[in-house]
Order: sequence, then C-alpha cells, then structure tokens
Amino acid sequence: MSSYEISPLNNNNMYSLSYLSNLSSRDLDTIGGTEFDNRMGSIPGSAHPAFGFGAVTIVGGLAGYLRKGSKASLGAGFVCGTLLIGSGLMISGESQYGGHSLAAGTSALMALGMGQRFFKTGKFMPAGVVATLAAASLGYHVKKALEWKD
Repeated sequence: MSSYEISPLNNNNMYSLSYLSNLSSRDLDTIGGTEFDNRMGSIPGSAHPAFGFGAVTIVGGLAGYLRKGSKASLGAGFVCGTLLIGSGLMISGESQYGGHSLAAGTSALMALGMGQRFFKTGKFMPAGVVATLAAASLGYHVKKALEWKD
C-alpha cells in the first residue's frame, strides 16, 4: 500500500488528484474501503490479455488440427490456452501475483517453443506470430507480476 493516507476531501467521498496520482494500480483496487472494481466491472483490466490470448491459443490449436490434422497443435493449444484462461481467473480473483506468474510462465514456454520452430522453418505463420504474441504476453505478465509481488 502507498505511504499516503487516502481521506475524502468532503462527505461525498471525493479524493484529491494529488493523492490519487501517487497511488499504484494495486492501491486503486480499494479506495475508502469500497471496491473500486465494482464500479468498473467485475473483471480487472489486467486479466483481459490472459483471457484473450488463451482464447486465441485454443482457437489456433483447433485450426491447426482442422487444417493440417496436427494433434500436437490441438493438444498444445488446448493446454496452453486453458492455462492462460485459468491465469485470467486467478487474476480476477484474489491471486493476482500467482495469475500473472502462471500467464508469464505459459507465455515463456510458448515463446521458446514457437520461436525455436520459427527459426527452424523460417515460416512466420503460425510459429512467428505465436512466438511474437507470446513474447509480448510474457513481457506484460512479468511486469504485472512484479507490481503485485509482496
């Protein structure tokens, strides 16, 4: 939590911009004892990339199976996509650090595996695309995990 005490400026629970600008995104989750997220929706924004990349990964694995008959694509897409969606659920719950760490680990495995495949085949589609998306996901989730680390 920030070293600043948050106190309302008046009885309408209005907060000073100088106080709010010095808070981290973690501090803004609760303001004045009330859940800030309840006014903004039930899924925090930092969970959206995990849900989105997880869905894209599952669909991509299914597409690889349907187009080329690749059971490896189907299995890896399902496992990695499910892990990413699970990490999104963790981020939405009470385990933000664990969720971002799981998403970072899954993304790292995908980036390494598909990056190696890209360099071996030279084909940007699908290996280069997945490696690039996974590397971006890795960077994002490592950054967010470090923000939540206690």
